[in-house]
Amino acid sequence: MLDEKIYYSDKNIKYVFSKGNETVNKLIVIFSGYAAKDSTLKHRYNYVNILKDVNVHKLFILDDNGETGSYYFGNAMNFSVDSSVISLILFKARELHINLENIITLGSSKGGSAALYFGLKYKLGAVFAGAFQTKIADLIEMRRPESEIYLLGPKDNPDYKHRYEQLNSVMFNLLKSPIVSNLYLISSENDWQYQIHVKPFVDKLKELDISFDFNLSNEMQNHSEISIYFPIYFKSKLIEELFNIYIKNMNLELMKDTFKVYENSYNHSKNSFLLKYDYRINNTRTTFSPNTLVTPTIPGYYKFYYSVENTFGDVVYQQIIGEKYYGLGIVSEPTIKLDLVSERLFCEVITHSTVELSYAFYIKENGSIIDKIMYQKNNKIDFEIRTNATYTIQYFIQTDSGHKIINNSNPFHT
Repeated sequence: MLDEKIYYSDKNIKYVFSKGNETVNKLIVIFSGYAAKDSTLKHRYNYVNILKDVNVHKLFILDDNGETGSYYFGNAMNFSVDSSVISLILFKARELHINLENIITLGSSKGGSAALYFGLKYKLGAVFAGAFQTKIADLIEMRRPESEIYLLGPKDNPDYKHRYEQLNSVMFNLLKSPIVSNLYLISSENDWQYQIHVKPFVDKLKELDISFDFNLSNEMQNHSEISIYFPIYFKSKLIEELFNIYIKNMNLELMKDTFKVYENSYNHSKNSFLLKYDYRINNTRTTFSPNTLVTPTIPGYYKFYYSVENTFGDVVYQQIIGEKYYGLGIVSEPTIKLDLVSERLFCEVITHSTVELSYAFYIKENGSIIDKIMYQKNNKIDFEIRTNATYTIQYFIQTDSGHKIINNSNPFHT
C-alpha cells in the first residue's frame, strides 16, 4: 500500500515519497502518464515497482487534475498545478539538503512531457523522458477531449484559441532560455507520435547545439510499449547520473557449465560508490569479478545482477542482467505441471535426477501462503481451490547432499 500524502498549495497535490540512502544525495521526481482509456483507475503513479531497487530519494507526483490529468499545468492554463508541483519539489529538496543540480525528473508519454517541462523550466539536473508530447494541444484535441476541456475550456470561449497556441508552444518556448539539464530521451519511429511530437523537438535541440542522449528504439513497436522500453533505457543511464559510473560495454555470456561478464566501465565517483557483480541463488548473494570465468558449484536457478554499493557496503542500486538454470549433471531443470480437475488443482514437479530427491510446497492464494507441505518423496500434491482466485505454487527440491532448488509456478487463475 502506497503512503500517499497531500501537499497543500495553490492546488493540492497528491504524492508518494520514498526515502532513500542519504549517501547518494539525489532526488528522483517521477511524473504520471495517462491511464488507458478503458481503465477504471484514471489516475495512477508510474514506475513505483520498477524503481524499488533504486535506493535513492524518490518523489512520485500524481496528476489527478480534471478527469484524467492536465499535464501538471492547471485549469484553463492557469498554471496553478505547475506552481504547486514545483513548490512541493523545492520543499522536499530543501528538507533533504539537495541542490537543484541533484534533482532528476523522469516520466513517459504525458509524464515524459512533464519531466521535460519541469526539468528545463526550473533548471534541474537531469531529465529522463520517454515518448513525450510537445504539441500538446493537438494531442488532447485529437485523443483526450476531457483534458482539452480542462486545459483549454470550451471551443466557443474567447480565450480558447490563445490557450491552444500557448499549450502547443509551451515546450518549445523552454528552449529559448539556457539549457542546463542533462537530457536523456527515448522514442521510436514505430510510434505514430514520433514524427509529430518528438522529432521536431529533437531537431530543434540539434539546431540550437544542445547536447542530449537519444535512443531511437527499433524494438519498440508502438506508443504503448514505451512502458517496456523506457525502464530498460533509464535504468541503463541512471547509474551515470546517480553515481558518476559509466558502463561503456557489458555482456553476460551464459555457457553450458560456466558464465562470464565481459565489462568495460569507468568510475568517476572517486570510489564513493563501487560497481559490483553478483549472482543470487536460494536467497544467497555471491559477488564475482567481471572478465573472469566462473563455474557454478550448486544446482539451481541463478540470477545475475550488477549493483552499486557505497563505502559502507549498502546496496544503493541494482539491476538484473540475466538468469539461467545450472543442473551440474545432478538435477535437470524441473518443470511444473498444473491440472484443474473437479475444483481441485493437481500439481506435479517433473525432473530427472541421478540422486534421490525430496519435495516441499508452499501453496499461495492471491499472494498469501495458505498451506505448507513439508519435504516428502512424493513430487505431487493436490488441493481444493476457490473461484475468482489466483494460485501460485512455490516448490522446493532437496537433494540427498542437502542442495536445494527453489522456484515458483506461473500464476493459475480460477
